[in-house]
Amino acid sequence: MCQDGNSTRDGDNPDESSDEELFRLLVDDDDKGFLDGMLLFADHYDKYCNKAKRRKPMVTRLQWVERTLGNRNRSYNMFRMSPTMFNRLHDLLVESYGLKFSTKSISVEALGMFLWMLGAPQLVRQAEDRFERSLGIVHNNFEKVLQCVVKLAADIIKPVDREFRTIHHRLRNPRFHLFFNNCIGALDGTHIPCVVPSDKVVQHICRKGMITQNVLVVCDFDMRFTFVLAGCPGSIHDMRVFTDAMTKYGDMFPHPPTGKQLPMLQLQLLVKLVKTYKRFHCVGKFYLVDSGYPTVQVTLRPTREPSTIFQSIKKARSHKVKKRSSTSHIHLLEMSSRGHLEF
Repeated sequence: MCQDGNSTRDGDNPDESSDEELFRLLVDDDDKGFLDGMLLFADHYDKYCNKAKRRKPMVTRLQWVERTLGNRNRSYNMFRMSPTMFNRLHDLLVESYGLKFSTKSISVEALGMFLWMLGAPQLVRQAEDRFERSLGIVHNNFEKVLQCVVKLAADIIKPVDREFRTIHHRLRNPRFHLFFNNCIGALDGTHIPCVVPSDKVVQHICRKGMITQNVLVVCDFDMRFTFVLAGCPGSIHDMRVFTDAMTKYGDMFPHPPTGKQLPMLQLQLLVKLVKTYKRFHCVGKFYLVDSGYPTVQVTLRPTREPSTIFQSIKKARSHKVKKRSSTSHIHLLEMSSRGHLEF
């Protein structure tokens, strides 16, 4: 009778028996493959089938970009460039660097999203809300434009003439030509704010308490960048960044060729003009730098008390010096007080 009662109870609750059977299948070691398959199916369904409804913006993404480009001020505020420059950059990336449109977004929208995110800067989720795109599309568009811009940077961030055979027209001015005719540009570091993981915050804090990267840049007298080294933490000194640029990226750094010796007349004039400088060497092609960089064969070392130089400059200007020789001395002191580095 007990058996009949048990069978009756089992027949009365078919759902309970089926749940117990399913549970036994899940916990049974022999059916581990079945459990793995169910987990994969659940993950696939949640990722590809369980999606939110497609959003329908009041203004399409392309319309927003075109409306922004229609106003010069808005274009500069949103994209940090004029509409003409935006169109030129878009055409260049499309024709020469492989920027293409896809079924989900066109190239104009991708470039506008890229520049809008970099200009403010904006977060990925803010771009998702602004353009009403998924996070995957925002990431793919940003990565696609970034790869094209990196290719463009390799072609434009370089010297026009790697041998530096010509003298820039600004250095042909009599005020600078005698002493700075071999100067080929300026070299300095700048701190760019950045966002880093929490375990790398300390090494990126600069002396002003900001989270930055110490970026080394080299530019010529046309304000054209010829070398950029980014990625160094903000706590690193400028001299160490320069050393890394010379050792790790020496094949890419625009090294100036070795120059000739200064005539004795020019050395005597230098001694008369700048009495605070004690050492003079042979001058080749060189970059203008500040005192934060190593003094390897420096021809004009910055004085330890630059205030005396600037006081003399202010005094000379207060007397309204009109002679060409006097004004050239003033400009020379202004430039030489920064020092310059020779290779």
